Amino acid sequence: MKKCLICESPIEPFMSFGKMPIANGFLSLDQFANECFFELKVAFCSNL
Repeated sequence: MKKCLICESPIEPFMSFGKMPIANGFLSLDQFANECFFELKVAFCSNL
């Protein structure tokens, strides 16, 4: 997400938790090699 969903101004990330798997993605042992990871960053809108 690059813009605020309310005012559409740019959002500023201030903390990164690194790459995380999808929550509640209960995988079997043979699916571990194909698990997807996404960058988890916390951001804020400076206009609100």
